[in-house]
Amino acid sequence: MEKKRLQYIDLARGFAILAIVYSHFTNQVSVVKPDLATCFGICFLSQFHISLFFIVRGQILAYQENFYKKNYILKRCKALLIPYFVFSILNILYLIIDMRWEDPTKTIIEVQRNLIHAFTLYGISVLWFLPAMLFGEIWFLFILKRISKKIVPYFMIFFMTVICMVAPFLSVKEADCIWMRSIQILILNYILVVLLRSFVALFYIWIGFYSAGFFKKIYGDKTKIKDYAILFTGVGSVLFLFSSTVEVHYLDMGKGWISILCGLCLSFGILFLFMLLEEKDVGWLHYPGICSLWIMCTHKDFGIPGWCVFFAEIAASLSPRGKKYVFWFTAVAVLFVIEYAICMIIQKTRTFLFAKKEIQ
Repeated sequence: MEKKRLQYIDLARGFAILAIVYSHFTNQVSVVKPDLATCFGICFLSQFHISLFFIVRGQILAYQENFYKKNYILKRCKALLIPYFVFSILNILYLIIDMRWEDPTKTIIEVQRNLIHAFTLYGISVLWFLPAMLFGEIWFLFILKRISKKIVPYFMIFFMTVICMVAPFLSVKEADCIWMRSIQILILNYILVVLLRSFVALFYIWIGFYSAGFFKKIYGDKTKIKDYAILFTGVGSVLFLFSSTVEVHYLDMGKGWISILCGLCLSFGILFLFMLLEEKDVGWLHYPGICSLWIMCTHKDFGIPGWCVFFAEIAASLSPRGKKYVFWFTAVAVLFVIEYAICMIIQKTRTFLFAKKEIQ
């Protein structure tokens, strides 16, 4: 039976997925609409949104009593790999349907690339996140059972150091990749990237799992929570001035430990902040937290950004003076409306299918 976890965890997860969506979406649209480009908050949010998501997952695991059972890994494989392959196939089908007939060769090459990305578990677009999360949890379960707790911290530091050293040689951009001598070497490159991503996920999951006890210990003490929120956010903000974005997707670890420590401090600052906000009117963050998987899988693909831009341009044309602000406000608002509708459809479909299965 799963223990009842504290409310701040779901709120923080909801905030994390919204931060991921905002960062990805604004980056993507800024390329299409350079005249309306914005970098508002992107650098700051991208410093910690992924690490926060993994840390939250680690804290959730701390509340699961069935974590040690044999069928846990099988359940997680179903929960993460089935959506991974379903949305990978949907991405490829959408690419084929949206094929530009004036240049079919380019589409065929893109389909081939996406097939390699999908079946090496490197991931199409943002889908890389699901295998990274799964393998990170599997590594964590193995370490929890097989390795002494005294050794684990040194084990983690060693692996993160190796990642910072090796990552620059595992380019995932074909134009820069020195491994692009053959398809076999390219596939090996992708597999190694997947492996290193899982180690990064493992590091943050481990941090989250063992920090959960401390959060429970000070839960309810608003003075301490406020002090820790100010401390971690302040230290993270100072480190932010000297760090560069930690992009787990591209394994660009920035300036090494400065960036990693910055992400950790800001993540903890956000968690303490939501401890303080539990009693406030932020319950709306629960829904994106619960639906984070579906939001992660859909927000960047299937032509959704294009629809957001379409409606945003109409709204911006009605207000020439504040064109840029109206454009981005409308674009992001439309994106969240679309994601809400998608999540509602998926959740209701899953509920219907499972209810039908139980009846049978």
